[in-house]
Amino acid sequence: MVRPEVFYYSILILHTISFYFNYLFPDVINYVFKTKIVMNLIFETAQKITKNITFNVFIFILILFSAIIIGIETYSGIASKHKLMLTFLDKLIISIFALEIGLKNFSHGGKPWNFFQTPGI
Repeated sequence: MVRPEVFYYSILILHTISFYFNYLFPDVINYVFKTKIVMNLIFETAQKITKNITFNVFIFILILFSAIIIGIETYSGIASKHKLMLTFLDKLIISIFALEIGLKNFSHGGKPWNFFQTPGI
């Protein structure tokens, strides 16, 4: 039969080890258990956003607006007069397109290379 003090000391040692481990490395346990949950939540949110009809209509309108801006930039008189505004709009549109690509990439979860495949394959 195991003596009660051996059981008590072994529990005390395990508790002390876990306490110091949590004290010295507090983020390790949170990282291991919560990272997968958080990443799945991010992937699911990105999927909901990219599959939303409002998001797709917004991107379509942004593409049309970008075409109009490019058309305006071809006229030298208007382009020289509003160079600063056109440059700002151009960079803003490119930034939104970059965010769109990032969101669509995140929407594929742990397999971002599937973003570059043709749908239905």
